[in-house]
Amino acid sequence: MSKYLLIVLVIVLAATTAATAQKLPPSFSYTIYVRGQPAGKSVTTVKETADAYILESHTTVEFGEFQLELKTSTEADKETFIVRDFYFEGTRMESQIEGEVTIDGKSVSGQIIENGLASPVDKVSNQPQIIVFENYVIAHEILLARAFLASGSDPAKFGMYLPSVTVITGVDVAKGSELSIESETQEAICDKILVSIQNSSAFASYYDPQRGLPVYLAFPSTLTEVFLDDFFEDQPVTRYRGQ
Repeated sequence: MSKYLLIVLVIVLAATTAATAQKLPPSFSYTIYVRGQPAGKSVTTVKETADAYILESHTTVEFGEFQLELKTSTEADKETFIVRDFYFEGTRMESQIEGEVTIDGKSVSGQIIENGLASPVDKVSNQPQIIVFENYVIAHEILLARAFLASGSDPAKFGMYLPSVTVITGVDVAKGSELSIESETQEAICDKILVSIQNSSAFASYYDPQRGLPVYLAFPSTLTEVFLDDFFEDQPVTRYRGQ
């Protein structure tokens, strides 16, 4: 029995080390579809310091009456992929928005400015590690998947800060089955990562260990899909259709 447990421990540690050691690529981009139609793009460049990744993203989304253009900078720990600092500026609908928050353990502090009106942010999470999750900023989806894999726990619990609504909630992350995802020209064997946000709808991230990125994300409740451009080569096949 002890020998069996030792083997399992070695496997878990090896998987955790691989997820932590694998570097993020210098850049990546994703196309966002809503109800089966292209609705936006999120493009990210990655910089490195000695102990952190800095992900700078430009995200544009437009469907129906909704419009978003956002520039963001997210600093995350190089080993845990937990966010330390998040800055954003841009427009949502007709509002000018800007803000910056710092994450320290269970605490989130900073300020949000909307149309010139500043509001302080001072939140505390029930969980010791906090995921930052801004809608349509796909860099945050990647950090979430990386933080889960680096944690070595399955399932894993995190706190989650939602900048759009300045709320902290909880999130459960678990690994589902291994699946093959195909584009017109490529195939990837992906780990399905299931994300359940408290008081919200669950979604799935299809993470390719070879790339260190999700190639596809599905949000069934909003009929939203996200496709890695490098994998789908501007030819994504959507599973959803508009009404």
